[in-house]
Amino acid sequence: GYPPKIKETLDPDQSDSAVYVMNAVKEGTIEVPAIAVSYTDSKKNARTNKSNPFNISINPKSRADLAIELTSRPRIPLNGEGMLNIKITNLGTASATRIEAEGVVKPSDGLQVTGLDESFFEIPAQSEVNYTATLSGQKPGTYTILLKASYDTGDGSAIREGTTEIVVLKREYKYQYLLLIIPIAIIIAWTYRRYREYKY
Repeated sequence: GYPPKIKETLDPDQSDSAVYVMNAVKEGTIEVPAIAVSYTDSKKNARTNKSNPFNISINPKSRADLAIELTSRPRIPLNGEGMLNIKITNLGTASATRIEAEGVVKPSDGLQVTGLDESFFEIPAQSEVNYTATLSGQKPGTYTILLKASYDTGDGSAIREGTTEIVVLKREYKYQYLLLIIPIAIIIAWTYRRYREYKY
């Protein structure tokens, strides 16, 4: 029980102690109150003494906390390729284990992503892993890549997400540039001709 019970009699230079095992069930700060001891001395005088109160700080339980970052060139040409860099960082205070990273592309047709899904046994606290995936633009449009990573935090399981947007450009035809150049050439020729007429 608490407060502790000690021997009925303590001889000079003799001591007694009580040991308690505490189980922290909630983070925060708790105050352990002072313990008062009542006793009588050898002359039968009643006396008291007490300890000082003290605080115990209970830290949050260590757990992993992942963050996902996807980086890539935002635009790739039609029928061209690009690279997607994936970085998974453990910002927590415990190792993340059994990490499963799985990605989806929306819309699913038009951008092919190879090497997006990966698994890792462990990412230590304050560490990171990096890997790359290959992008292949097959149809013009704007695509969203979503990567989900499930893992064991050391205090349960969690899921983190990361997203990025990729644009597959339309095909560029050479005659489109000619359509811009021809009117400019006509204007220059007409201006030069008028200049010659006014000059002479």
